[in-house]
Amino acid sequence: MAALDPDWLIRVYKAALDADLPKQRDALVSSLPSRLRQLMEGQAAPAAQQLSDLNVLNDVAQSGDSEPLLLWLRLAEILAAKNRNSVTVMAEASAIVAAPTTTPADPPVHTPTENPPAASGPIDKRELMNFLTSAFSVSELRRLISLGNLSSVEGSIAWGNSLRQVVFDLVEVLDRRGQLDAAFLDLLKRERSGRAREIDRLRKG
Repeated sequence: MAALDPDWLIRVYKAALDADLPKQRDALVSSLPSRLRQLMEGQAAPAAQQLSDLNVLNDVAQSGDSEPLLLWLRLAEILAAKNRNSVTVMAEASAIVAAPTTTPADPPVHTPTENPPAASGPIDKRELMNFLTSAFSVSELRRLISLGNLSSVEGSIAWGNSLRQVVFDLVEVLDRRGQLDAAFLDLLKRERSGRAREIDRLRKG
């Protein structure tokens, strides 16, 4: 299974608004796990809550569990029955999420006789964003920030956004505060020790 890319997420959101689904939110989320429903709460406007719900479900799908998103889409398809375009969008999105994903074979591992020294230049922000997106979900990133000496950063991030947006905002905030440093890389290594070499390569030079 898979998550939706940003373009598809917006299409689903617009289709939900067209079908007036924000008014049927209770029916859409009542079958979801309680832990997810707790993450979804907090938006006063129905349309904003709808977008927040989709972002949370898609973030969970990106972290490996697409079932809640797929359930939501299938219920939305049923509830949008009077809007043919919305039904079509929900059905196509369901097919994308339900499609099996293929994992490329791991490249052969070559064990060097001596580990090369880690680069000591500045952190490559683009590569860091790619790494964080592949290695963490939104909830895991929030936990990561709470573990490090970064508690002041937490309030600067809109955690209800998509994973890509949260990663972008987090890296920019850390960069502005001068906290994209060795201590942050050490924190990543502790949380993702199996990818330590990949983390070392995030430094330029």
